[in-house]
Amino acid sequence: MAPNLINPKKSFYWMEKAANKNNAQARYFLGTYYIKGYGVAESKTKGISSILSSAERGNTDAINFCTNELKMSAEQMRECGIPI
Repeated sequence: MAPNLINPKKSFYWMEKAANKNNAQARYFLGTYYIKGYGVAESKTKGISSILSSAERGNTDAINFCTNELKMSAEQMRECGIPI
């Protein structure tokens, strides 16, 4: 389930707190916030880094993002430490 974006800055604040506690789903969402600029300045580099970090922890949403959006092959993901 996606977070509520009625207040993107507040949502970003809480998502960042959860991500900093190694919550893989929060890391994924934080990455999407950075990529789209929700509640924070847009940064594709920070966004992809956060999503890759989530994927390394086995988050399926992040792994699907790597496959579908970044067009990473299974071999590329394994080389990055993503458990697939």
